[in-house]
Amino acid sequence: MLPSLSVPVVGMLAKRRIRSVSGIAFNSSTNATSITIPSLTQQGDLLVGMDWAQGVSAPPFVQWNGFTLVRNQASSAVRIATFVKIADENDAGRAVSGISSSTAREKRIAVLRFNVPLKSTSLYHVEQSSITSGNPAPIVINSDNVPSITIGMYATRSGDINTYTFDPAPDGAYGVGAEIVVAWKLFTKSPQSVTIDMGDNGFSNYQLGMNLILFI
Repeated sequence: MLPSLSVPVVGMLAKRRIRSVSGIAFNSSTNATSITIPSLTQQGDLLVGMDWAQGVSAPPFVQWNGFTLVRNQASSAVRIATFVKIADENDAGRAVSGISSSTAREKRIAVLRFNVPLKSTSLYHVEQSSITSGNPAPIVINSDNVPSITIGMYATRSGDINTYTFDPAPDGAYGVGAEIVVAWKLFTKSPQSVTIDMGDNGFSNYQLGMNLILFI
C-alpha cells in the first residue's frame, strides 16, 4: 500500500513548487497623495510599490498601510520609498496613502503572480544608489537561494526611462518609457547575481535592487 500512496503525494508536492511568475497589473498615480492597489489583485500575489515625492526640501516619509518598507531614501529635495506586500483578500481596489509634497509626486504598484500563491517572503539582499542628477553606478544584487525573485526599480524626475540594464535579462518589466520602471526575474533552480543600471536621465536618478526568498 505504501508505494501506491507515495505517487499522488509526490505529484501533489510537485504541483506546489514555484515555477513561474507573471506581471498582472501596474497602477500609476501622479501628483496625488494615494494610489489604488489594482483590482485584479488576488490573495498570495506579490505587490511591489514605489513612492516618489519632491518638495522644497525632502517631504516627510509616510509608511504604506499593510506594506513592508524595503528602503527609505532622501536627498535635499526628494524622498523615495520602496515597499513590498503579500496581498490578502482585502487588498484589491484598496487605496493606500503615501507621501505628500507641494511640488511633484509619483506612485506605482506592480502586481506579480506566481503559479502558486505566496505565503511570505524574506528580504535576502538589497542595494540602492543615491538620488543623483548624474549617472548612478551599477548595482549587483546577490541571490543564493531558490525559489527567489530579484526585482530592479528605476526612477527619474526629468525624463522617461527608455533604456536600462537588468542582467541576466528580466522575465518582465513595467513602466518602460515613463518615470518609474519595475523589472523582475524569478530563480527556481540556479540562483544568479543580477546587475542593474540606468543612464543619466536628468534630475533625481535612482535605482534599487532587491532579492526576496519566496515561501508558499
